[in-house]
Amino acid sequence: MVNHIVAWNVQEQFTEEKKEICREAKKQLEALVNAVPGIISIEVVINEMESSTVDVTLICKFETVDVLSAYQVSPEHLEVAKYIKAHMCNRTCIDYEG
Repeated sequence: MVNHIVAWNVQEQFTEEKKEICREAKKQLEALVNAVPGIISIEVVINEMESSTVDVTLICKFETVDVLSAYQVSPEHLEVAKYIKAHMCNRTCIDYEG
């Protein structure tokens, strides 16, 4: 199994729309669960605690590295990535097997 964890912050110019942007990102990211065969799960966490340093975290599980690779170039993922890139910054990612 391959774990894929990505975290972002909402860009500063969207402070007033932050909650709405986080909810929309969650909705779009969670819809990717059926984008590619072999996705085990997708969970999106929106930070609501002052102690955290990121706004949105994506936690995915894939059957194999090949499934992760297919997911990353899938048209569905690329479309969601446009929204994320337009509204988020400070992307951090870790992929690991386990």
